[in-house]
Amino acid sequence: MSKIVVHKFLVSFLMGVFIAFFGICVPAGDSYAQASLSPRTLKKKVDKSFDLAVVPNIFSRDVSIINTKTKQEVKRIPLPVSDYPPKFKVAMSGNGKYAYISTGSGVLTGGVRIYLINLNTLTLDSSKTIDIPDFPTDEMGIGDLEISPDDKILIAGKITKGAIFFIDTQTNTIVNQVELGSNSSIAFSPDSKYAFIDNPLMNLIHVFDLETFQQVNTFQAYIPSGTSFANQVNLTVGLDLNGNNPALYSITGGFCFDGLCSVRKIDYLNNLVEDIAQQPGGSGTGIGYIELVTLSNGYIAVGNSWAGLSDQDVVTVINTQLNEIINIPSSEYARYLTYDPKRNELWSTCRIGGLPGANCGSGLIDVFDLTSNIKIDTISTSTTLGGHNPMSQDGKYYFFTDRFNDRIGYIDVNTHEVNHINLGDNPLGVFMQGDNGIKNNY
Repeated sequence: MSKIVVHKFLVSFLMGVFIAFFGICVPAGDSYAQASLSPRTLKKKVDKSFDLAVVPNIFSRDVSIINTKTKQEVKRIPLPVSDYPPKFKVAMSGNGKYAYISTGSGVLTGGVRIYLINLNTLTLDSSKTIDIPDFPTDEMGIGDLEISPDDKILIAGKITKGAIFFIDTQTNTIVNQVELGSNSSIAFSPDSKYAFIDNPLMNLIHVFDLETFQQVNTFQAYIPSGTSFANQVNLTVGLDLNGNNPALYSITGGFCFDGLCSVRKIDYLNNLVEDIAQQPGGSGTGIGYIELVTLSNGYIAVGNSWAGLSDQDVVTVINTQLNEIINIPSSEYARYLTYDPKRNELWSTCRIGGLPGANCGSGLIDVFDLTSNIKIDTISTSTTLGGHNPMSQDGKYYFFTDRFNDRIGYIDVNTHEVNHINLGDNPLGVFMQGDNGIKNNY
């Protein structure tokens, strides 16, 4: 039995004895206990029969379909893209039937397109291609592509001018188009009634009604302070400790150099705004919030990394109801976060390889036990890691991209053994069948 498994067993056993003997739960203050942090409540029950993953290969301009149980590439689908390199964004339908992939920068193609891959037949359905207008010279293309929890609305966000396209997935037609000025993140309410779209340059979060596709509200995304500003805002949605009262959470992408980093909690149903998890920010003296993920009901986590401008290597776990903060020491540049509800663990990868002084060249992946609030392992993959690294739907493996070696990796969550699957040229991101809530996590 590995030392990781032994550690997890001992922690769980001792806590169980404590609770059984005293008849109480360990409080979630300084000790972040399993009794307080229950596994997240998903809107849809995860279908463990979903065993496919989609991986876009940037330079070979195709998509690999992976069987996550056999660890084999079962199909490689070419995409009709002339841009080089193309810019891919992926959204997965929650029913497990489709993968939506945006391609093109608009420089050579004259436009951006969204292609639909049928995961039942493993084919590209060219009859359902969606042409995104007004991209004749935009080199940035689509910055975010997200699908609502009920799979009915796909939203594509343009990076540079913040053009937002609302797409009906039943007809694959654009039902509304607005231009906000900037955009970097999109989230949805758990009931699919609202979309939240950030506008970082204007310090705004726009709220859209998904029945009328009209804007119904706006909120400030962050606290303006001195030289603090944001070129991106990360969003997530979570429930309270009892699984009720949904709220939107936003962070400012690490730009809080001269003041406090904080998370903005927005009760969008009651128009209430609260700033929580405030900590000193700044180069050499503080942290830099950058990545945001929902854990269980009442908890979120933040990765602290911004190109070396943060001197505190930690991940921050936040009780959003009691405004309690727990900083857990991490490797350098911990950013991309994935929550494992079955094991109550948080996994993070190094932000990017090659940064001065960073250890990212070893491809470090941290594993945090959220029952005992400690880092239980650091796994070296000896590669440069990309973002969007999910758990398999059966919860047995953690997947990551090894883009410069033209492969993806997978890690056994029990033994932490690392293996690889060779794919196309420069794979970037692993997207699980049926997982349309990777950013929102409800």
